[in-house]
This record gives sequence, C-alpha cells and structure tokens, in this order.
Amino acid sequence: MKKYSKVMLIAMLSLGFLNSACYGPFSLTKKLYRWNSAIDGKWAREGVFLGLAVIPVYGLGLLADALVFNSIEFWTGDNPMSTKSIRTLKNGEAEAVMVFDPSKRRLRIDNFQKGRPVSTMVFEPTADGRMTAKDGSGKILMFAHSDATSTTVSDNAGRHLRTFDINEPLPYDLALRH
Repeated sequence: MKKYSKVMLIAMLSLGFLNSACYGPFSLTKKLYRWNSAIDGKWAREGVFLGLAVIPVYGLGLLADALVFNSIEFWTGDNPMSTKSIRTLKNGEAEAVMVFDPSKRRLRIDNFQKGRPVSTMVFEPTADGRMTAKDGSGKILMFAHSDATSTTVSDNAGRHLRTFDINEPLPYDLALRH
C-alpha cells in the first residue's frame, strides 16, 4: 500500500507540474455555481449548496476544471466547457449565425443567402479599450471607442466617421435596423 501511495503522489505532482502554467477560466465550476445561484429561496439554495459540497460535486467539478478542461484550453486554446452563445436568425432565404464568446468578448456574425456564405463580421476588443469590426479575413473595417457620454466610430485608417451621444435617440435609419 505504501508503494501505491508514493506512485499516486508522484502522479499528482507530475500532473501539477504539467498544468502549472494554466490558471484557466474554471468554466465547469462557474456553470455549477451559476446553476446553484439560480435556485429560488435562500434556504433551498443553501441546502443544495451544502448537498453539492458534501457529495462533493463542487470538488469534483473543480478537479475536472483544473486537471482536464483548463489543460485542454492551455494546449489547444479552446475550453470544451466554454460558455459560447450561438443564435441563428432567418428571414426567408437570408440567415445570420451569431456566435458570442464571453471569455474573449468576441462576436462573430456569418451571413448566408440560400445556404451559401455571403459575409462575415467579427467584433472584438483591442488592448487599448476600443472595439474593432473585422471582415472574415481579419481585415479591420472600423473601430469604436466609448466613454461615459458617447461612442465614436472611426474607419480602419482612424478617420472619424460619426459620434453617437448616449442621451440622444438613434437616427431613424439606424433605429430601423434593430
């Protein structure tokens, strides 16, 4: 039994070293916590929490995140437990598929006509706090920057296109597109 314990300790330490550079988002643990938080009534929520802690569902979720899902994300760049949101809108033969990845704060919209791809737009933040709009090949089409009172839109060369004041209603032509 002593030899088995040493082997287990070495295996656990090895996994720890292999996984040491990946902190990760702990998506499974967060999903479990959000599910538990959505239960109505503080006593019911606390009862479920204690049950999940004793069984140990939280512990197993944390272990699966740390050893499996976060490691997969570290090596591949994608976490199988990520909370991507996918929506499809159809209007006749036109279709738009929107994929939002909250971990990257990225929205991708693919447009189709009669089932064939027509265009792609990708919206994602930059390191300096702006939002970019790119085409499917990654070419930047425009930037947007917001502060407490307005949002300013610029083209890919940085030329000012328009500023929207948050206290004013959208212009009629933009309001129709919503």
